[in-house]
Amino acid sequence: MKKLDHPRWIVSSLVAVILGLQIILPSEYIVGYGYVVPILLASYSINARWAKGVTILAVILTLIYCFDKDHLYFSSANQVVLFNRILAVFALIICYVLSIQVREFSELAANRQAEIAVQSRISELRTDFAGNLVHDLQTPLIGAVETINGLMLGDFGAVTTDQSRALGIMSRAHKASIHHLKTLLEVCHNDFHGLYLSYETTNLETIATNAIETLTDLAKSRQVQIEWVNESTTTEIECDPDRIDRVFTNLLLNAINQSPPHSQIMVSLNEEPTKYLVRVIDRGRGIKSADLPHIFDRFYRSEIGRRAKGAGLGLYLIRQIIETHGGTIEVEPAVAKGVTFLFTLPKLASEA
Repeated sequence: MKKLDHPRWIVSSLVAVILGLQIILPSEYIVGYGYVVPILLASYSINARWAKGVTILAVILTLIYCFDKDHLYFSSANQVVLFNRILAVFALIICYVLSIQVREFSELAANRQAEIAVQSRISELRTDFAGNLVHDLQTPLIGAVETINGLMLGDFGAVTTDQSRALGIMSRAHKASIHHLKTLLEVCHNDFHGLYLSYETTNLETIATNAIETLTDLAKSRQVQIEWVNESTTTEIECDPDRIDRVFTNLLLNAINQSPPHSQIMVSLNEEPTKYLVRVIDRGRGIKSADLPHIFDRFYRSEIGRRAKGAGLGLYLIRQIIETHGGTIEVEPAVAKGVTFLFTLPKLASEA
């Protein structure tokens, strides 16, 4: 780079040119407004210190030569010139202040963009890591489940009742681990890529009853009964059926895990003109009031009141799905014991 191309030389040259014009032209010409250019150039191309120095110099030079050519007296005409130059000085000062603020905002914006880029890269790496982790852990777990099922069916020889019961517990534990791994992967994917829905017209009762049927055996093994109550006159809905099935499954798994033996879980469906209301009610240990504001937070696990299971992602994923559909979800603690999860879903996708 040539020396004359340096911003400091350019700023100095502009100041000298404007000063020369100020000396040559009559005092009625307010050339001082031209100092705006070197002030802005100094602010953006050099630094705030140089911009401040140029502003001070510009203010001093702008106020010079307010008298007549001989600089002997101060006439009424010169008073108008002085007033105009004072206005020019205010304009220069305001220009300096605004340029500094814009420079600071630009630096903050650049830093913020850099932080966003880093966070995006970290999220991408986290998603890739979660995907690889789930794949590496899920494969042996699925193999273990198949082997256990084979043992229970007698493929490797006869098993006693106690052995079959123990194998069933092992199978359910492995399946729960697979479920938690899939939830982890889905949450990481949604946080990075966003949650995309595939809407179709379907039957909400069918989704609910299928989820209940899938988990009936698990509930029976825990000596828990699931009751379905449909108080809605219609059950047609526009939604992503796979996502809503995940909502029912996660809520039911949560309820089963928290329910004591010989208790009941009730799943009810009601409707309003534009939306459905679904309640999942259990009679477990309930939720402490201090935990209620955080129950849907990512990785939040209530250590007291509810038995901590999983990684604290199931309810967080449910909230993601419900809110992306345009619905709401909340938790209602029971007066005696247990808890009620209430979520709403718009009947039509256009209402989401």
